[in-house]
Amino acid sequence: MADPRNTKRLDAAYATLTDSFTPDDRVFVCRAAADLTMSVKIVAPARCEVRAVIRFFCAKGSSAAKIYRELSLVYGPGVMCEGKVRQWCRDFKNGRTNVHVEERSGRPSVQTDEIVSLVDQKLRSDRRLMISAVTDELRRAIQNRRRDKLSSGYNPPS
Repeated sequence: MADPRNTKRLDAAYATLTDSFTPDDRVFVCRAAADLTMSVKIVAPARCEVRAVIRFFCAKGSSAAKIYRELSLVYGPGVMCEGKVRQWCRDFKNGRTNVHVEERSGRPSVQTDEIVSLVDQKLRSDRRLMISAVTDELRRAIQNRRRDKLSSGYNPPS
């Protein structure tokens, strides 16, 4: 807590200093003081960085609403919706320690080195090749790959 005697001295010094200012100078000083006290917004943070901040505040015992307000002040209002902040708080309170998102199961990627090299060869052989021709070739290559997997006894997970 600040010493009241120091606060009074500072107020008196500020009053004598600002008495010599013109109204334009006072506006300038007020704006400069406001700029000094405002925090700098962090633009485009990594998602794991935001989740690490949420984890930190959860460990301190802050509420999800307070965490959301703090995130909005520092990163801007669009960094994460309040529902997601609540969900991450719930996960961290339930024992989650990892701030990275786990891999989800889903449709496997069909991109292979074979397909990439096929597209690269087509484009290098004919620079005027149309996109539709490349997609037709790519579609045939993917269908052939699928047919080869099925004929070799590959059973995709269901």
